[in-house]
Amino acid sequence: MSTPTLEQVVEFLTGHADDHALDVVFDTAKARRAELARIQASTIRTGATVRTRDVRPKYMCGLTGEVSGIRTRAGRSNAEVLLDEDSSEALRRQGSGAERYALTDHETGRKMIRLPLEALELVSPER
Repeated sequence: MSTPTLEQVVEFLTGHADDHALDVVFDTAKARRAELARIQASTIRTGATVRTRDVRPKYMCGLTGEVSGIRTRAGRSNAEVLLDEDSSEALRRQGSGAERYALTDHETGRKMIRLPLEALELVSPER
């Protein structure tokens, strides 16, 4: 049996899939995305430029910065990300509620956040 093409899969989904088939596809896609996030997370190192994704509150998605450190505790790795000036300003504009998610680097005025590695997308490797 050959692997179906993407076009064949899309055709099946749009014209033939019932609720059960769609549930299976969504669950499989969600699991695959999680696996890809774990794989990418393993490539993130201190000094890398990253973008936040799949985080709540949603206004935290899309922020960019540099990984200043990685800490692993109880098998879970979190990155400390020093946000760039634009992302720091975007977080400031969200108001005082957003301040609870970030610390301010008093030397630069930029914001520092801590997130799981899986919530980060690699923009460019460490310098």
